[in-house]
Amino acid sequence: MVTPRYIYLTTELMGRTVIDSQVIEPLEQLISRGQVFDVIAVTGIRPAIHEREWNRRRLIEIQTKLAPGKVWLHKLPFPQSRIAHVIYAAFVLSHITGDILHKRPIICHCRNHSTAVVALILKRTIPRFRFVFDMRGDTLAEQQALLGFANQTNKWIKTWKYKETKRQQSQAIENASQIICVSHRFREKIVAEYPAAASRVHIIPCVASQKLFTFEVDVRSKMRADLHLTNSIVIVYAGSLKSSWHIADIMANLFGEWHRRDERLHWLVVTHDLDKAEQMIKKRHLGIENVTVISSSHENVGKYMMAGDVGLLLRRPDPINLVASPTKFAEYIMTGLPVLASAGIGDLDELFILHSFGKIIDDLTNIDHSYEQLNQVIQLPSDDNSRINRMMLARSLFSAEEVLEMRTKIYQSILFEILSSSNKDH
Repeated sequence: MVTPRYIYLTTELMGRTVIDSQVIEPLEQLISRGQVFDVIAVTGIRPAIHEREWNRRRLIEIQTKLAPGKVWLHKLPFPQSRIAHVIYAAFVLSHITGDILHKRPIICHCRNHSTAVVALILKRTIPRFRFVFDMRGDTLAEQQALLGFANQTNKWIKTWKYKETKRQQSQAIENASQIICVSHRFREKIVAEYPAAASRVHIIPCVASQKLFTFEVDVRSKMRADLHLTNSIVIVYAGSLKSSWHIADIMANLFGEWHRRDERLHWLVVTHDLDKAEQMIKKRHLGIENVTVISSSHENVGKYMMAGDVGLLLRRPDPINLVASPTKFAEYIMTGLPVLASAGIGDLDELFILHSFGKIIDDLTNIDHSYEQLNQVIQLPSDDNSRINRMMLARSLFSAEEVLEMRTKIYQSILFEILSSSNKDH
């Protein structure tokens, strides 16, 4: 049996949380299937200098987890320019030259469109090179949103960048062996524009590890006691507070209004953005008796979710979120939490109709409506058995372990494509 070379390209390796759950953990799991990836990542020169110590420690951490796979982080000058793709391709080429000489199949996983452009450069010159285009978000919708905020000085530049990205994305979709997207809505959008790609587009939502996100009665009781929340109704929010799509200020306003109506409510915020959390609390005169803010490692976030009664997932309604698959949704429901979410986030509206995962807020500006929806979530069955049942259903849909088989089959199909093409050439 031919063993291919597996490589993974990303420009986001030094990030936390999302990279841990959506990149590092899946690659760890694939090792058990004999699919060992080497990661070839890039970062800008400025962050490479300013965050040198963090990058060093982070690389050691990732290398330890992905061994025997290797991890490289290259410094990329002019990261926003066309030449950046050529330079990145040269970095990758330096790591696969031996494989090319020995005619070894090379399977490349590209996270987002910029790395797919790099892979496309290599595919055009290397006969046994194929790539997966992993579309984790709607890049074009994001750039369109940015155009709306651009002033006249830089609007021309952003318009050119949008057109260039669209051209690159079209070429990547047309030439990728397989394409991964995060939601049914996103797949429908891709297939509507590129019908010839339909058979190659697969849905792998943002998932969570059932080793880290589960429900245990004893852990829940201990966490609530340790946090002095035994008699509270705990609303959990876990994630960033600084990204604009997380609408932290709107969440804080809503909680303040809800708490005025029901003083049993307590907001448990698990975030690394402690300064933003403190600012929100002070602005709305929320005391420590109403809000608990915790900074936690990714490995321990699930324990705090177990302590909660409701998971909070609010996003601004826009084209980016219409096709999204938030990781925190998978994490919430895999700890048995019912979820209070805003309308228009990926497939959630349909999922909430099919399953008792929570309730939807249709209008974030309507306090009465949002409070009514919150109470409906609180009234959902949430005894220990109900949470275990919700967790088990969630695992079947959003467990990293469950989608592992799909990932493996995608790579196997690409290997078959390479070998079939080689046989035809002979």
